[in-house]
Amino acid sequence: MSLIAKWYGNYALKKALAKERAGKHLPIASIKKACILISFGPKAEDESRALRKLLKQFKPDLEVDIFAYKSKTSPKEGPFTNFHILTKQDLNWYQRPINMRVGSVDWLIDLTDKKEIPLMFIGAMSNAPMKTGLERDYNSPYLQLMIKPKETYSLVYALEQLIHYIKMIKTKEHAA
Repeated sequence: MSLIAKWYGNYALKKALAKERAGKHLPIASIKKACILISFGPKAEDESRALRKLLKQFKPDLEVDIFAYKSKTSPKEGPFTNFHILTKQDLNWYQRPINMRVGSVDWLIDLTDKKEIPLMFIGAMSNAPMKTGLERDYNSPYLQLMIKPKETYSLVYALEQLIHYIKMIKTKEHAA
């Protein structure tokens, strides 16, 4: 990737993050669709299966889409339905996804562990009223609820913690 493309991609992303977004309150019971952003790694397929299973336990009728980015060419679809792998062919010249394919979601969960501009575009431009994830310097401008991970963590552990905190917020005795 050229230096100009990288610079413009970062510039366009900063511009998208600078837009003021009105915060909305969404009851947990009304969430119908969630989108999870994950870093593609050697355990991505197993972790994403565990993430889906965990979210289904939290809310059985929840529709879950999982997005990962892989710079090398790979199959477009993951090991199961609604697991999408973005590749360079899915991006324009400055790394913005050409077709974001996310659609309307109620809950965006960013569990990336490294800065990946294509996934950051999805997170920043998503219309999800509830955006949660791991506290990182690159995603904090667009997240509303963040969990600071331990030095060593797993995606499944992070999501378990996220669901735990959301359940605490739902109950009146732990509400702020």
